[in-house]
Amino acid sequence: MPIYNLYLYDRNGQCVYYAEWLRLKTAHVNKDEEAKLLYGMVLSLKSFVSKLSPTADSRANFKSFLTSTYKATLFETATGMRIIMTTDRTAAGIYELLRQIYAEAVVPYVMKTGLLKDGVLRSKMFENHVHELVQKHSSYYQPNKP
Repeated sequence: MPIYNLYLYDRNGQCVYYAEWLRLKTAHVNKDEEAKLLYGMVLSLKSFVSKLSPTADSRANFKSFLTSTYKATLFETATGMRIIMTTDRTAAGIYELLRQIYAEAVVPYVMKTGLLKDGVLRSKMFENHVHELVQKHSSYYQPNKP
């Protein structure tokens, strides 16, 4: 049940942080373009889900989507920050992991300290804490390397 990638977007939709743990296939576009495509797809799906919602609440709750090869889970904050993680289809508890990453890494290292400058997040402490949280998660998987 591997965890593949993590994307952190600011309120303007700019990818300010990217991490990967297990990537079996490389995309045919660069990482920036890939991040933009994922963000656009998530916004389109949110809009679609909202329009099809059978309730009057126009903010339909969209948390993840599943493909034949991976699952993408979305966590959104009240300030418009979005965190998306791609995982194996069977990975469990990912939304809670994203909530934990936000509460224990983003808030103390980014929001309270202002480390997000010029649209890029560069903090070794933040990065180390995110990797530590992911590696402790039950869905983390690191294949044996020869």
